[in-house]
Amino acid sequence: MKVGLFYYSKTGNTKKIASMIEQKIKANKINIDLIEIQPIKHPGFIKGAYTAYREKDLPIKNQDLDVKQYDLLILGSPVWAGKPVPFIHTFLHKSINTIGKKVAFFFTSGGELEKTRLVQDILKKWSKEKDFQMKKNMLIIQMKKGDIVSGEKRINGFIMDLFTK
Repeated sequence: MKVGLFYYSKTGNTKKIASMIEQKIKANKINIDLIEIQPIKHPGFIKGAYTAYREKDLPIKNQDLDVKQYDLLILGSPVWAGKPVPFIHTFLHKSINTIGKKVAFFFTSGGELEKTRLVQDILKKWSKEKDFQMKKNMLIIQMKKGDIVSGEKRINGFIMDLFTK
């Protein structure tokens, strides 16, 4: 099995969790590539939140990524305005062919985890639009200035769920 872990991180929080997930998957002798989704330009707070809330695209540099080689895609994103960042939207809707792919998601949030639950509804909608198989469980980690506030104990369960039917 080959896994592609794609993430966007503005402050480094999502990158930190992506690296943790990568190391834990590698420890299980599973082939994984860690790839950062690179924006052409980082938006300001207001534009970023507004664009995320409206589920619009923002351009990314590495738009022509080939995901055919991966059996599983893991996408990591911060939560902005209660939704995944626009770069994840661009990646899924403009950059890659997800038809029939198994896709899992993890998120980092500086806010309360209960307020991020609408992300799951958005992902269900996206999975229908792009015809990918969304894994049941998603992971949300609450962060504060680079430190995990809550959710760290759920990382192992999230990874275990990725590799069970």
